[in-house]
Amino acid sequence: MAVPALNLLALASLPKWARRMLGIPVLPGADLVTTAQLRALRTAGSLTIGDQATAIAEARRNAHDMAAGTFVSVLDPKPADTGR
Repeated sequence: MAVPALNLLALASLPKWARRMLGIPVLPGADLVTTAQLRALRTAGSLTIGDQATAIAEARRNAHDMAAGTFVSVLDPKPADTGR
């Protein structure tokens, strides 16, 4: 259900010259509505994703720990001894 709506939003967010080239009619006020829809979609996405800055920082820390060989998985806190 959401895919056709997102496709229409993607087409509406194209620049005016691209919409004219594709033959999509440019209605008065369409840019304002498109901007409002994109902002609402971004707000809704940020509410469902949570604090992205914290998630990015945690991912970077995990990447550094993996490179250093000190990463401990949350799923398996006691890694198996590989015998090395």
